[in-house]
Amino acid sequence: MYGDNGEQDYYVGHLSEVNKSNCVLTSSDIKNDKGALVVSKGTPVTGSISKKIIKHKFLKRLETCISLEHSITPDELIEEFNQLVQTQGNETILQQESLVDLLRASCETLNKYPLLVQKFTVMQSRFPLLYKKTIGSSFVALIIAWKMDLPNRDRQHIFIAALMRDVGLLHIDPSLVEKHGDLTHSELRALQSHVAIGKVFLDSVPDLPKKVGRAVLEHHECSDGSGYPYGKGGDSLCIDGQVLAMAGAVAAIYRKKVITKVYALEAFVPILQINMHLYPRSVYKAALIAASYMTNSLHRFYPDSEIPELCSRNILKITQLTLWLESADALTSHCVSTLPEDKTSVILAMANRLHKVVDGSGLLTQDNVTWLQSVVDKPRIEHYGEVEHQVLMLEALQSHFRQWDSRLTHCIQTENIGSSDSIGEYSYAKLDDILSGKSEVLPVA
Repeated sequence: MYGDNGEQDYYVGHLSEVNKSNCVLTSSDIKNDKGALVVSKGTPVTGSISKKIIKHKFLKRLETCISLEHSITPDELIEEFNQLVQTQGNETILQQESLVDLLRASCETLNKYPLLVQKFTVMQSRFPLLYKKTIGSSFVALIIAWKMDLPNRDRQHIFIAALMRDVGLLHIDPSLVEKHGDLTHSELRALQSHVAIGKVFLDSVPDLPKKVGRAVLEHHECSDGSGYPYGKGGDSLCIDGQVLAMAGAVAAIYRKKVITKVYALEAFVPILQINMHLYPRSVYKAALIAASYMTNSLHRFYPDSEIPELCSRNILKITQLTLWLESADALTSHCVSTLPEDKTSVILAMANRLHKVVDGSGLLTQDNVTWLQSVVDKPRIEHYGEVEHQVLMLEALQSHFRQWDSRLTHCIQTENIGSSDSIGEYSYAKLDDILSGKSEVLPVA
């Protein structure tokens, strides 16, 4: 079976696996693009049947010819959200009656689209971790939409788009979806195609507003043009997609900082501050309010005795990031002057955005280094919270630098403009080499 882009479509393989525990039947005859019968109505989608199906192209989408014995119901979905909230100790949010009513209405609206329910049920079975992450980010998206000046119908559609944001991954090689570690350029492009695959599917769902598919397509785009798949930015992006993007960022912070390190609201504010240039102001402000509903009691992670050492590590990290920034700036300038604009626009947008963030945060300045050193020399407990904030901000900044580093490396590899450590007259130090101490000499032109 092949997708709309001519690539192999792996969805039928997922269906055959789901069939082992949840009967999957063909709800109508399945005919290929020549009109020949491939599988009769009422046939279980077993492994052998999936191998038969995968050999053909079809005029109709496969999911329209499939039925599951059991699909997720609105009540089951609501229970998933209740369990999520209770597990994280945020039961007070369930006291917000208008939000609870909106959640129920949104789950019931999803149930009006059987094809969406089918896909989400398959995701639950085949990618349980992705399913749990989607549950979390969808709830955040709903809270953000709830705190924005939007009609309830628009809030519900944002919620549905959030649930479907990664539906395209069901059509991509599962070994790639679940791969850990570095990705090749072709693997990265294949994974990034999930947004376009998702949009094509969602646009085909009867009566589903096209804005849902557009939101999914744009949920990895950024306001400054540094996202994908098109590098669009500013007013050209729909607000729904930006809510999805912001919700994904907040949910990731919650998983990585609040749950694992017992931070609370303190974890969100500095990290969101680093990321504020990526999203519309209205979405950013609503996200800060949403974060306040997701937190428990304020809590510092590091004990007082570790703060001086933490300051020293921050100083080292600042030196390392400054070193890499000079190296990356030199290579970015070289790429921009050497390659066509369509090859460098995203790299340049990312560089410009990060310079704004760096300048606005004051993290990499000598004044900040001097202040951190003063906390080491003369510890004062009233400064310890700010030191922890800087740890979080530097981690967030480093994450963006890694994205820039990855873009530069892919640009080098795909355009054959040089090796990763010698580009024309420039030498370039990889971020990980600098952070690990492998590269100690400042690269110069």
